[in-house]
Amino acid sequence: MCKTDDETFELTRISVVDWAGTIVLDELVKPENPITDYLTAYSGMTKEKLEPVTTTLSEVRQRFIGLLKPDTIIVGHSLNSDLNALKLTHPLIADSSILYPHPRGAPLKSSLKCGHDSIEDARAALDLIKQKCQKGAQWGTPEATNESIFKRIGRSNRPDGLARTGAVVDLGNPSRGAGSAAQVCIGCKTDDDVVRGVIDAAKGNAAVADLPGGGVDLVWARLRELERLRGWAIAPQPAPSAKNQNRSMAKHDPAHQN
Repeated sequence: MCKTDDETFELTRISVVDWAGTIVLDELVKPENPITDYLTAYSGMTKEKLEPVTTTLSEVRQRFIGLLKPDTIIVGHSLNSDLNALKLTHPLIADSSILYPHPRGAPLKSSLKCGHDSIEDARAALDLIKQKCQKGAQWGTPEATNESIFKRIGRSNRPDGLARTGAVVDLGNPSRGAGSAAQVCIGCKTDDDVVRGVIDAAKGNAAVADLPGGGVDLVWARLRELERLRGWAIAPQPAPSAKNQNRSMAKHDPAHQN
């Protein structure tokens, strides 16, 4: 995609390969609005490439639809962006951004990072789906390569016969990433809250949801304010506005640019 004058991103190239990786459609597209930024480093598009193009979105959409059968499965990475760009919906998809979840959990998505060639992106997504088909649903997921310590201790029992438990105490919402496998997640706003959360998790507190009466066996906590104070971490940047956030996503996810 390239950026047009109304701060949106419009399709400028569509590339489709079949299951064998053979190119079946590769077209440049003239956007409806004037281009203000070709995003060449990410899209591979230039003024010289697009200036002579007359093919419209409507025309290329019909060519794409002509490739589909009722049982066709569309394979790709972050297909919602591709289908939105084509102004299409389709009931059968295999999306590698969903089948290979980000280690830190949703709504984060992993990027293909394939450069700026949409054929290369298409074949990379296809290869990921093929590997998933061949090696199983857990292939390429964090669970397949790294077992959470909370799952590991959950397989062992305490002297009273009950399974051991763990808790994560951190700023914000610790239930994503490593905390997703913990029995208890305590979200905090300050380091003081974290300290109190650690004590609650270790000793037990009836006011904390899901916390066993006698506390858990393992507590993982992080003092982020102390990290920044000691120079061990970089202070978080202010959240971008919706417009800047969209622009940032386009610049940092090459999978969305072709």
